[in-house]
This record gives sequence, structure tokens and C-alpha cells, in this order.
Amino acid sequence: MITDSNWEMWQEQGLFNNSTIRLWLSTWNMGIKHQRHYGIAMLVRGISCMLMKNKIMIQTKTGQLDPRIPIIYFSDSGSGKGMGQNFYQAIFKNVGLQISSLAKPTPEKLIGSYDDQLDKENRKKGLTSRDEKYRDPVLHGFFETEDDIIFDEAECFFDGKDYGNDVLRKSRMALDKYGSPNNYLKSETLKNRGGYSYPCKCNVIFLSYHVPKISTQIISNGIFQRALCFFYRLGQEQMQDILLNPTNDLQHIIDTNKQRIVAQLKEVETHIQNMTTNLTLSDSADAYIQKIMLNELKEIYKQDDEIGQMIQSFLPRLKDTTIKMAGALAILKKKSIIDKIDIEEAQTITLGVSFPSLVRELFVFGVMADKQRQWYQDLKRNIGTKLKTKDEINSIMGAVWGVSRPTVITRLKQMRSLFYVKKGKKNGKFYQLK
Repeated sequence: MITDSNWEMWQEQGLFNNSTIRLWLSTWNMGIKHQRHYGIAMLVRGISCMLMKNKIMIQTKTGQLDPRIPIIYFSDSGSGKGMGQNFYQAIFKNVGLQISSLAKPTPEKLIGSYDDQLDKENRKKGLTSRDEKYRDPVLHGFFETEDDIIFDEAECFFDGKDYGNDVLRKSRMALDKYGSPNNYLKSETLKNRGGYSYPCKCNVIFLSYHVPKISTQIISNGIFQRALCFFYRLGQEQMQDILLNPTNDLQHIIDTNKQRIVAQLKEVETHIQNMTTNLTLSDSADAYIQKIMLNELKEIYKQDDEIGQMIQSFLPRLKDTTIKMAGALAILKKKSIIDKIDIEEAQTITLGVSFPSLVRELFVFGVMADKQRQWYQDLKRNIGTKLKTKDEINSIMGAVWGVSRPTVITRLKQMRSLFYVKKGKKNGKFYQLK
């Protein structure tokens, strides 16, 4: 979660200092509280869809990246998932994106199918595709016709059953690099029908309540590595705020700044349409992303538990997602070069919010033992998200747990992945619970 203090600090550092981002978020915050990360993610994924629609890729030193940013978002009931996606659709449909919200589509509806009866009627009448009365027997799927698909109430896709597995498998194919062999989609009913297939340019987002025992899926299902994942759980303070301070009507929120936001995004659309080359990652941005990912890798290798081995495999695609997000942020500034500041902004979401939430989901709600879950809850109650020195944390938790200092240190070492480390004055370090 992006706290007010985090946001103020980034603003002081010159991050997210863009009129469209500020206008989007000020409107977003009228209805979806405590979730700036969700708001920024939805804005940049809309920009990524606009890039993909115009076939603008991201050029790096090692090749091209498909700009799409898929999202998997788990959160509590009443947290604002639905309001967020409705706000997103209301804006981006007015910038020319084809967007559909689906609850439980069949794989055939996603990929497409073939109407044998229409085919027979065409043949019987001697009609060909050049004839006015010819009716196309190919039933085009959402993955072919849409720029973006929102899977609402998507918990059915993550229950481990055949239907969900099939949809997720086809979504993984759809999200493979545009134009790559796996990205060409063809349903079972389209096979042997003139070799009809197509490269998928469609983006996706899965919105779901929290799913029990999701940790096995996170580890084994490649969709989680391809997507920007968020596991957002409302704390007591957030739920209290939602209960005591209900939000305005969604349509009122949309209408407040809709024309201004759409006008600004249409300027961005014009910039994209006028681009004659792909987005390019600058040398400074490339050096910076390499540095922060190596630092992340070092932190992971410090882990002495099973979790460290599990999460290191996420880093290569997390790096790509950070570059993609930086690309969308650069486009919002009407640039064609991704600079270091774009990477700095992107990593506050990818490495600062998304990845820690995934680690926390594995660590606290997945493979972690009951005792360790209790330790985490104790930390949350007694430390919260305040900056503390290591000595302060050791002292507080020693009193809470009633154990010796060495035991406190041993417990906290097992939970080091749940802390941010921030440098203070005179090389001092402060720790903040994620």
C-alpha cells in the first residue's frame, strides 16, 4: 500500500509529477480509498493497451518487449475492486479502447469458434466470402476483438479446477510476446479450418476475492510471473475509514473530471500515433534497472528459508514488468525514451508494493507456519508501518513476546523479507514493516 507519507516523499523527490497522473489519482481517490497503487496500475495498463493497439513495442539492449501489463488483483470485499474497473472503463473506452468485462466465459468465447451450420449454408448456396450474402462461419473470440478483458469475480479461475486451469492456460498464451509462436491462438473448433489463427494483442486483468491456499498456484502457475500481482488486505484503520466515510456515487466521481482526463489521454494517444519508432530504454535507465534488480536478488539470497528459493524465479519477468510500466509512464509524459526517473517511478509500484504483497501472501498466508503467522500479526499490532531502528524493534518485540534478545533476533531473521530497509543519517538504518 502507498501511504500518504510515502506519496508526499515521492512528490518531494519529483516522482509522479505529471498532470495526467495527478488528475487521475485525485479523481480516483474520491471513490477508491487507500489504493493509489491500484489507481496507478490501472492507468499505466490502459496506456500499455494503447501502445499495443498501435503496435508500439519497447526496445531494450537485448530485444523487444511487448508493452502489455496484465494484472492479478486480490482484495477484500468492499475494498473498491469493482469501482476501480468501472472507473477505468468509463475513461479508456472514450479513448478508443475496446474493453469487455466478463464473469465466466467459455474458452471458445475467448479464443473463437466455428459455426459448421453457417458453413454448410454458404456451401449449399454456393456463396464465397466475396458475396454480399455470405455469412462468416468464424465466430471471433474476445481475445481477437478486444484490446482489454476484465475478468471480474475471477476466484473461479484460481480454484485449481479444470475450467479455471484451461482459461489461465489460454490467457498465458494470449500474454506471450505479441507475434511469437505461442501467441497465435486457435481453438479446438477452429483447427483444420483453413489454418485460421491470429496473434493476440489483448490485455487482461483478473479481479478476485482472496482465495484460500493460493500459494501453490503462485509458485506453480506461470500467469503469476507474467502479471503485476497485488494481494491487498484491508487493515482495521482502512475498514474503519470506509465504514465511517462512505464514498460518493461512482457516476458523480466519473463525471467530475471525465472530460479533462479524456482530453489529456487523447493528447497521449496522438503522441503514440505520431511515433515512428518503438519506445527505447535509455542507457541510464538500463543501468539503473540492472542495479536495483541485482540488489533485489542479493536480498533474496539472504533468505535462509524456503521462501527465498521460491521467489527468486519471479525476478526476470518482474524486471520486464518494471520496464513496461516505466514505458507507459514515459508515454504519459509524451516521451519516446524511457529515462531513469521513469524506472524510479515504476519500481515504487512493482518492487515497492506488488512484489512485497506477493512475498507476504506466500510467507504469511501460504507456506508459513502458524507460529510465524502469529509473529507477523504481533509485529503488525505493535510496530505497524512506522520506521524503527533494529534495536527499537528488538526491544519492543522482546517485551511483547517475553523472550530473550537472541530469540527475538532469530525470529526476525526468518521474517526479514517482510521489512523495507531505509537509510537514515550517518549511515544508520531504519526498518518498516511492509
